[in-house]
Amino acid sequence: MKDLSKLKFPLNEKFGLIVLSNNVKYEFILNIKHSDKLLVIGSGALPLDYREKFLNRPLFHRISWEFENSVIYYNDPTRYLNKELVGGWGLGTLENWYLNEISNIIKIIANKIFKYNNEKEKFKNIIIYGSSMGGFMSLQLSILIKNSTAIAEIPQLDLCEWHYWHTLKLLFENLDITEIKKKFNYKLNIMELITKEKYIPNAYLILDCSSQRDFETQYKNFFNNLNKLPFTENNNVNKIKIRIDGKNEGHKQLSKPEIYEFIENVCLIIDNSQQDKNKKNDCE
Repeated sequence: MKDLSKLKFPLNEKFGLIVLSNNVKYEFILNIKHSDKLLVIGSGALPLDYREKFLNRPLFHRISWEFENSVIYYNDPTRYLNKELVGGWGLGTLENWYLNEISNIIKIIANKIFKYNNEKEKFKNIIIYGSSMGGFMSLQLSILIKNSTAIAEIPQLDLCEWHYWHTLKLLFENLDITEIKKKFNYKLNIMELITKEKYIPNAYLILDCSSQRDFETQYKNFFNNLNKLPFTENNNVNKIKIRIDGKNEGHKQLSKPEIYEFIENVCLIIDNSQQDKNKKNDCE
């Protein structure tokens, strides 16, 4: 970790990166380009049929996709902690929240490849995308990496209500659910992390409410609590944008062209927002 900022990255080619921190290996695939934006892409949960194949191997969904912008694909090492896991949702151990460490690594890399003018502009060019488990982690990362933007497709919003909770609770050893929520609910629930950080992320949620399981266990309670979002002096606008699809295909991601288009549109929104800000500054 201490040597990461000193590395020289190759340009315009995919390369692997392993960062050792607190005796945990964090694995990444990067493709750094001459671009003004950085995409961060996470993986969804493993299909059960692939669990044995990837027991001790990193997982990088969409690794074959090509983007004009720089890209970081990250693996979640939580899955290595227990062979029953099909995904780890970045939870890590009781002492070490792996997703927080991944966010720190991403910030070091971004600081290395971009020259930010000031703290207020820092990380505004980072777009974090994922679906399902990756959507959950995208939202969490966008809260931890302030100013970044999340695109979260069919994400989980409360892991205690998700159907894989019976395996995820193995990570909390012998704690009962009351103790887990009291000590670690910010790792498990998007609204709880927003409250803890007192920060509302820039986020686009793509939800399919025709999935009854997702609506009943994840979305409905989140909707009910939107009016309780914490407001702070410097961040008093709800910046969570929700798109509701009714494609009637259950818990299924959008097609590749649709995802490409959505990411491109978010890039345009970020650019237009920056241009509007520059025009305002010129007028002043």
